[in-house]
Amino acid sequence: MIKRIGLITIIVMIVLSSCSMNMNEYASDVEATELGRLVNEIIDDDAMYMLDDDVILKYSDKSIPYLVDYCIFRAKESKNINEFGIFRFEDGKTHEFEKLIIEYVGNLQKSYRAMNYFPSEEEKIDFARIKVYGNYVVYSFLNEEDTDKFYSTLEEILKK
Repeated sequence: MIKRIGLITIIVMIVLSSCSMNMNEYASDVEATELGRLVNEIIDDDAMYMLDDDVILKYSDKSIPYLVDYCIFRAKESKNINEFGIFRFEDGKTHEFEKLIIEYVGNLQKSYRAMNYFPSEEEKIDFARIKVYGNYVVYSFLNEEDTDKFYSTLEEILKK
């Protein structure tokens, strides 16, 4: 189990490094909340809601430098771990947030596995992803099909 988490972390770090190099390939003027709404419509999950700013103080622009805007969508039901977050930063400033989001996703994975009462949600834990699209850092806990839709839609919207 620990080896698996370590391997996932290494893979995520490699992906982040390669994605960060392609900053100019992506638009940077789309609001994170608008991206979140668009992607949520595409994955057709009306069982998710966008968290209010005051709910996630640890991700506020007061504690994260260079954060322009963000959104986090989460499942309404506690038995469902669907979640995604989209964070938009000033040009070239995503690297300061990458480590924090890797830690956040890793901790959620450990926590969900330790709870063990989400057996039907295990696929979403395995398909947790973190990607960087220019000035955007994005993470998700979705099933395989929705993960594919989520990231291909983001890529399509943000690609210049």
